[in-house]
Amino acid sequence: MHVRKADEAYPIGAAAASESYLNIAKILEVRAAVGRGCYPSWVRIPFRECENLRGACADAGVKFIGPTAAAMEAMGSKTRARQAMEKAGVPFVPGTSRGVESFEEAEQVAARIGLSRDVKAAAGGGGKGMRLVHAPEQLRSSTGRGPQ
Repeated sequence: MHVRKADEAYPIGAAAASESYLNIAKILEVRAAVGRGCYPSWVRIPFRECENLRGACADAGVKFIGPTAAAMEAMGSKTRARQAMEKAGVPFVPGTSRGVESFEEAEQVAARIGLSRDVKAAAGGGGKGMRLVHAPEQLRSSTGRGPQ
């Protein structure tokens, strides 16, 4: 949708993420070819890679359009993101705003908030490490602290 709504759009590579929107050198190469009115944006770039793009833009003297470095830092960790939203009074789904240290602690959180729930690694991105848990017996394998 963002491409269709844009005044201009430029292809940056093949469909594979590593060849297109995660290829920072290619993004800056296209920007240089197009000229000064084109600004890299963070629309499809995961936060971790967005930090790299922001830095590469700064090094190249290119204005970056997107979240601040502080916002990206906060959102790069699921626990820090939840803590920031909690502090700001933003509602979010029940869960925990800090990582759990043991399977037993995960069981306690699940008992408090109920199931079905996503179990998610505190770091990482793109949905990697997410497990949907419907029943208590699925919890151990979803935490990475038991047989898969």
